[in-house]
Amino acid sequence: MKVLRLSLLLALLSSSTVLAAPVPVEMAGSYQALLFTNSGDTGSPAGLIALTVSTKGAVSGKLTTNENKTYAFKTTLDYTAAVTPEEGDPIGTAVHTAAIPIKRGKLSELSLELVFQNFSATEQTFTATLTGEIAGGTEEGFKVKTYAPKTSAPTLGAYTMAFELANEPDQDEPAGSGYAVGKIDAKGILKLTGKTGDGTAFTASLPNGPDDRFVMFVNPYKRAGSFLAGKIQLTARGDDLFHMLPAEVGFDFQWQKAAGEKDKSYREGFGPMDLLASIEPWIAPGKGQTLGGILNIDLDESFDVAFSGGLPSSRTPTTLALDIKNNLQVVTGASGSPSTLIGTGWAKIFSGKIDPKTGKVTMTVNLEDSVPTSNPLRPKLVKRKVLIEGVVLQVEVEGEEDFRFAPGFMLIPPLDAKTGTISSFALEFQGPAALNALYAAAGELAGTYTALTKLETVTPSGSPSTPFVDEGTSTFTISADLKTLTIGGRKLPLMGDSRPVSIVYTDAQTKFTNYYTVQIFLNFEGKPTGMFITHNQTVLGVPPVVKNIVFSSATIVKQ
Repeated sequence: MKVLRLSLLLALLSSSTVLAAPVPVEMAGSYQALLFTNSGDTGSPAGLIALTVSTKGAVSGKLTTNENKTYAFKTTLDYTAAVTPEEGDPIGTAVHTAAIPIKRGKLSELSLELVFQNFSATEQTFTATLTGEIAGGTEEGFKVKTYAPKTSAPTLGAYTMAFELANEPDQDEPAGSGYAVGKIDAKGILKLTGKTGDGTAFTASLPNGPDDRFVMFVNPYKRAGSFLAGKIQLTARGDDLFHMLPAEVGFDFQWQKAAGEKDKSYREGFGPMDLLASIEPWIAPGKGQTLGGILNIDLDESFDVAFSGGLPSSRTPTTLALDIKNNLQVVTGASGSPSTLIGTGWAKIFSGKIDPKTGKVTMTVNLEDSVPTSNPLRPKLVKRKVLIEGVVLQVEVEGEEDFRFAPGFMLIPPLDAKTGTISSFALEFQGPAALNALYAAAGELAGTYTALTKLETVTPSGSPSTPFVDEGTSTFTISADLKTLTIGGRKLPLMGDSRPVSIVYTDAQTKFTNYYTVQIFLNFEGKPTGMFITHNQTVLGVPPVVKNIVFSSATIVKQ
């Protein structure tokens, strides 16, 4: 019986597959590689390989391609040790002697070759070659970096990222800049949430490699022939934080979209388009801090905002300010736009804010267009909402030179949604911060004044009844934000701003039968030189009598 058992065991062992020799412990772990269509990591991104190597040389991995597909594969490596390696020399080479078949259902198979060549205890890299209907390769595959318990990646923290076009776009391509916000956790994994330059959302979770490098290959459109892919390389800033500066030559990422006949924008598709990537650490304001303080923008300062292609309307902000609640306020607008001091003007047109936790910028601009119809006397009023998003980059800036610190995109809907599509343009916040013109003007004009008032007219004639203003000396106060004028205890809201010529206050919209209108004339220094005060009274009766009492002053002195 013992002899029979031994014979059966020997027969079983002889029929088993012989495993490869165990690989060095340094080689075991997770790996990543971004494949490119040309050698030297040039051309367009072709796919992403993520794999794991065990201490016995077993490999399990996934190949992601621009088909919007992911294929699993398994194999075993053959390891050959280097001959008597000395300290610092390569440990050896591990290869897969035959091509790994990548099965794609009814589609033709792909072949993948992997070579882990001359790897050492401190550096484990590999090359990959993909052939078949989809082809690509790289010599820069890397091992994912790990950290010991109770230790963290030095790059730990929050970041903001911008994807800007490396070249001028064609007319049928989006001009907007994509963005992402995210964090690197203690294990060195970079998690991003963002949008491409045409407003399409994406997410990514990227393991880090040697020297704080990452590779990304995502498909925001969830369709074949589409991708957002490239490399990230973080380097130390002067303040010991980490960032990524855009490539000086070539590109960092590529962005491609396949055609989609039902898409809301760019139905013909585009790309691949070359992108430059910028990444900066995001430092959120702490207790007792403000976002403006973090960005070196005081409440009395403003900055420029620019839109590539411009908004098709006079309702275009040109400079903005950041208030204490992180809301964006229009300081100046394009020619023909509303006064920035009248709340009913821009309040119905523009809204915007910066999220202090992430650095994300969101804005909207409401457009109104008169479109001709078959009846020339009755044009059609078309209302559109322009969506604007981007991200603030907390850049290191030396001196007072101009710089861009918030790139993004602006999505403009078509006048006719049945025949047109959404267009994308670029957003830029531009520095440095300058004195807010509204604060400067308010500082000159705000305050308390005395005026020598003279009765001009009473219509219809008769004795005036003016409980708040009388002939002689009158006192009035203009608020620090210029939005109200108080005279005789009565507050009048700002309703007209034509500086440097004049400024008008009235409560006619709320005091229909008994209201005041004060028009103050200014010199070129913004100081009052004269004024008219009109008191409108409606005396009830049959019929009612409307009185207009007008005072004037040519002598106004600031207290």
